[in-house]
Amino acid sequence: MIPWRDLPAPLGALRDLALDLRWTWSHEADALWARVDDGLWRGTRNPWTVIEDVSAARLDELAADASFVAHLDQLDAARRAYLTG
Repeated sequence: MIPWRDLPAPLGALRDLALDLRWTWSHEADALWARVDDGLWRGTRNPWTVIEDVSAARLDELAADASFVAHLDQLDAARRAYLTG
């Protein structure tokens, strides 16, 4: 089993996006990853590394940011629609 960190509840879909290879190559979520931590994103271009290495304090900030959560929810809905369509 892959060990991973706990994410605040509103950010749970980050893990699904990070592990979905379609979202890795499609770049639809690039702006979201940059919002999480622009330096980590620019340095790695790896969503999994971003969510594993970003600070817990930053994750808490993002979980309280309605704009970020709405952006994440929009991408998650698009991902789910693609998978079920």
